[in-house]
Amino acid sequence: MSASDENPILHSEVHYFTSAAVGSEFRILIGKAGLTEDATPVVLYLPDADQSFGGVMNVLAGLRWAGYVPPTLVVGIGYRVQDEAETLAPRSRDLTPSTYQGDTEWPSGGAPQFLQFIRDELKPWVATMFDVDPDDDVYFGFSYGGLFGTYVLLTQPDTFKRYGIASPSLWFNAYSMFELEAAYATSHDDLVAKVYFSVGGLETPEGNGIHEAWLRDKRAATGAEAGAEVERIGEFNMVEDMQRMVAVLKSRAFPGLTLDSEVLHDEFHLTGGFAQFSHGMRYLFGAPLKVQPPITRS
Repeated sequence: MSASDENPILHSEVHYFTSAAVGSEFRILIGKAGLTEDATPVVLYLPDADQSFGGVMNVLAGLRWAGYVPPTLVVGIGYRVQDEAETLAPRSRDLTPSTYQGDTEWPSGGAPQFLQFIRDELKPWVATMFDVDPDDDVYFGFSYGGLFGTYVLLTQPDTFKRYGIASPSLWFNAYSMFELEAAYATSHDDLVAKVYFSVGGLETPEGNGIHEAWLRDKRAATGAEAGAEVERIGEFNMVEDMQRMVAVLKSRAFPGLTLDSEVLHDEFHLTGGFAQFSHGMRYLFGAPLKVQPPITRS
């Protein structure tokens, strides 16, 4: 058996793009989901592509076979890395709207430059390289990617036609996104976009406690040190954060905003991403989807 340079994901290709706006190189993963000669595809812009591109392509295959989404050109934005952990620093740099006011080893605050890269460099390149409709596109981002999507929605919403915002890190810098939303509402009388917000129902302090207890029990059962520190997956109530943002956006009654949200009840922060993507794409393109009702707490 010999090694191969072939891309293991069907209908995909890899490009490298050096951005003047960011001052860094990106690995652009292109996926062609159901493209045909007689149909112009919608473009899906996807950050965190080093972790999510393969799963997104597989989910899109099922959605395409079902006829739930149109032919889609996936533009995955990643980095020249050999391991997922190497993406943590550059994604923090690119997907956060401001410099983090706290202890962290990662850079932050590069979202304005990353947005400029997408608007002024990447989108024109895509339009030149592929036969696409420049007025019909989608953004889908998870966690920090959801934070970035919220930032774009509240600063330059015309960047994308549709937004899938999954488990957004709205806690970042003491909930500054809510200040940004208030500023947008003060200076604008409309926000034209179709938007799907989602979050896992266990993205709460209670859910984090379940995660920690499970890890301790697992370690004890396998003879590992029961008192060792366990990995934490979040101390914020991201369910309440998302519902708060959705409620305030709906209260503005922007005539051009179509918005719905969903809580996927059994999902933690690190388990629900591809289910959120499937639900989001179905909502954004009007395919069958029964949106789960919000969680109510006594």
